[in-house]
Amino acid sequence: MSEWFVKITGNKSDLEDLSHLFNTEELKIVEESDGYYLHSNKFDLYKEAREIKSFAVNLLETLTGVARLSIPELQPLKLGALAKENATGGRDLNIVVNETIHIRSRVSGDITVNHNGVEQKPKTPIAVVGFKVAQNDEQVDRAMRLWGKDPNHWNNHYKILEIIMSDTGNNIFNDGWANKKKVGLLKRTANNSEALGDDAARHAHRRNIPPPKPMTIQEAQHLIKELLTKWIESKSDSL
Repeated sequence: MSEWFVKITGNKSDLEDLSHLFNTEELKIVEESDGYYLHSNKFDLYKEAREIKSFAVNLLETLTGVARLSIPELQPLKLGALAKENATGGRDLNIVVNETIHIRSRVSGDITVNHNGVEQKPKTPIAVVGFKVAQNDEQVDRAMRLWGKDPNHWNNHYKILEIIMSDTGNNIFNDGWANKKKVGLLKRTANNSEALGDDAARHAHRRNIPPPKPMTIQEAQHLIKELLTKWIESKSDSL
């Protein structure tokens, strides 16, 4: 494990939930006497504190996206001081990372299911699976970073759809992840300024007729979340 640590501040219950979700060498969030810290063995790839800072910010952008797949409500989470373990086992503070991310709050704990007297191992949370896939797949990582941003931003949803379709082609239809009608409605709605207004739409021109019943942002979020989940699950078999 790296000798570098990044302190995380936020709602204690949220931090506790994250510590249950993420507990691997690549990403571990642990409680210590003075708060919660993020650990990653990939910190060892860098020599300078500023490089650790940059990597930690990027790491938490990905974490934000995958966490939103499993945890229902956003709470702000901040990166605090970057510290390095010294020879005596204490920590020397180096820099402060002034970055805020948003993590969904209150994840449910692992539950062992008893089915006809047989205990079944609980399914790995999609957030954990998503993080593992994103570490080895640049397109998934890009999509997760976008998913971790403003959930009411139509442009981000459209970009995620483009990333998924560029990777899978028509498999999202052939494999039953979504139907063409819903995907088409998302595109028409996102592109039309008459449907969404000039600030929200991807295009300002009004050459295209708006759909009679535009998709709502909640429907778009649900569709994109379902596509992300199916996409990640399809890639997890190769891990």
